[in-house]
Amino acid sequence: MQTHFRAYLTLALLLPLAACAENNPQIGCAAKQTELEQQILDARNRDQQARLRGLERALSAVQEHCTDSGLIAEARDKLQASETEVAERRQDLQQAHADGDSDDIHKREHKLAEALQEREQHRAELEQLERLINAQ
Repeated sequence: MQTHFRAYLTLALLLPLAACAENNPQIGCAAKQTELEQQILDARNRDQQARLRGLERALSAVQEHCTDSGLIAEARDKLQASETEVAERRQDLQQAHADGDSDDIHKREHKLAEALQEREQHRAELEQLERLINAQ
């Protein structure tokens, strides 16, 4: 469940970057700011006050703290964390094989597959972000 949540959250954060890259020359922090501004307009139009306050806080944080190099570093950290997760899942699978429990082996194989997929997603996101930012 957490893996799916993280995947959705990552997509929610990176899809605006990809969309902006295709339709708008803005990328990185500028793209995040533009996306938040659009969401703020939407929240105002729908009279969603709680969402509006959260988006305004997020916009303020982006304006004060976001840097393109920081985004790349964050993406690298996510990739490193997923590399660690893959290594742990491989160890778990090896242990399950050693124990000989077929149900546990199947469960561990599934968890490893999820970790590998997440790692590849993080790698692709980092590569895309680096490519877009370095192309400026």
